[in-house]
Amino acid sequence: MPDLTPSQEDRDRHLRVLEEAHDIYVERSKERGQLWKEFEPEDAKLHIKSKSARVIHRDGFAEDDALDLINYAVFYIRHMRAVGLPKEEK
Repeated sequence: MPDLTPSQEDRDRHLRVLEEAHDIYVERSKERGQLWKEFEPEDAKLHIKSKSARVIHRDGFAEDDALDLINYAVFYIRHMRAVGLPKEEK
């Protein structure tokens, strides 16, 4: 069976995108605080739906919306882990 492990270059590129999303989170937190913590997980799901729709329906590269989508997914995961709900079985 062939080795399907991503190359170091692919892992580095992947991490750079995640770091970009993290930088956006930090910068916006400086401006707005941790507003996402005041809302319910359902709110994060609504933002995920909205950002996904923008990415899907926008002509061209919706990079900002895609990076926001990463952050809203993280907020959702953090909310769900905080309330101790079990993970979905794979």
